[in-house]
Amino acid sequence: KRQKQNEKQQQLRLLSPEKVLKTMAREYFTMLGTVSSTHAGLELMSQNKLFDFLRPMSELPGRDDLSHLIMTSLDYNIEVKDPTKLGGGSRDILSKALTSSSKVVRYLATRHMRVLLRVGVSNYDDWGISMLVHQLQDSDQKVAQVALNVLDEACDDQKCLAALIRHNPPLLKHGKPGKNLLLRFMQNQNGLELLQQMDFVESEMKLWKEFESVNYLIGIESALSEALSSTIWRQRVGSDQSNNGVYLPPHFYGELTKNLNGCELLKNSGHFEWILKTAFGENSHTKPIERRAALFSLGQIGSSPTGFTFLERSNAIEYMVKLCQSSPCLSTRGTCFYVLGMVSKIEKAREILEKWGWESPVLLQSCITVPKSIQASGFFKVPAYKVYEPAIDIDPVSASESLDEPGKEIISFVGKLTNHITADNASRNIKRLKTKHPEHFSSPVIINIAV
Repeated sequence: KRQKQNEKQQQLRLLSPEKVLKTMAREYFTMLGTVSSTHAGLELMSQNKLFDFLRPMSELPGRDDLSHLIMTSLDYNIEVKDPTKLGGGSRDILSKALTSSSKVVRYLATRHMRVLLRVGVSNYDDWGISMLVHQLQDSDQKVAQVALNVLDEACDDQKCLAALIRHNPPLLKHGKPGKNLLLRFMQNQNGLELLQQMDFVESEMKLWKEFESVNYLIGIESALSEALSSTIWRQRVGSDQSNNGVYLPPHFYGELTKNLNGCELLKNSGHFEWILKTAFGENSHTKPIERRAALFSLGQIGSSPTGFTFLERSNAIEYMVKLCQSSPCLSTRGTCFYVLGMVSKIEKAREILEKWGWESPVLLQSCITVPKSIQASGFFKVPAYKVYEPAIDIDPVSASESLDEPGKEIISFVGKLTNHITADNASRNIKRLKTKHPEHFSSPVIINIAV
């Protein structure tokens, strides 16, 4: 009986989970957010000790919904120089949410930091970056990963990048994403000096010459292949599957040449001459993948005003256009097309491309360039190829016996799809196997057996 009374009292409360979900009670916090957007509103909230109530309310165990509602409703534009006078202020409550005992609240608060970044909250570089750097140390890997992603986006703003460099967090322990973010430090003079003190620049330069440039290209081409493939053939299945965009990660040479001192380092290293020779040289020992990797390096170098001077002095754009229009290797043509698009956001590059019969949209941010005349340009003219097709005669029975266990399971369940009784279960198992062994679903042998 007492339990029923407690449940009834809980339902009658204004901010009970059910009422917050189904009624306008949640809009109370929206009003508080509007009030907190002005100095007069903050003083009013302080006089009525509203922050003294909001702070413990945002930390209530089992009420993650309230914590999320409070932190997403408050305004964070006004800096409270003396938090004791105004009850701690909105940023204090956000800081509490970021260090909450609940993993869910910490995750949601860290994601909200991206929202605040995108709406342009004032002085984000002063307080937002330090909060995100602290989140990198979170015990939950998901929270740390979100913080790293938000920091990467924040570094598009030079003030935020400078603030992150001042904090100098241990990014290398976050693997490849952390290293990519560290590469962006080279855009800034202080960041470049910091990395030089760590002997990071010299060691990375050697790695990028030896194999990292090729690895970068492989990553980009795999992502492009994935984005342009039908969902049936995709190797990875994720929550971001609907977004087919391919975003270029930081490139060592590209980031280095965004800084005048970095340009000097590249010039003295002799790496640019090596890149040119690999991209346009006639050495028969140069592999096509190495040539494409070198072309991407040129594109990254030439996509900044400071780095473009390297391409301008070496007539690299002229060679790229010729390669794009006449290379017998179609993948090299495609790479040249992407690279010319990358450098087309530089005004001087557009002038040179105009001279060679290529044009771009008015907006410099468009990053695309195409031939003015399809007939005059050789870009779309594919030379005749002699195709030698080996006779493929696969015996399904013997081929099935040579498959490993996952392959045999796939073939077995594909066969069961023809029976309406077993079809549903077979379909579920095929989906399970695709998640577990995606490489088997692009195997020519398995496809031939199934067909």
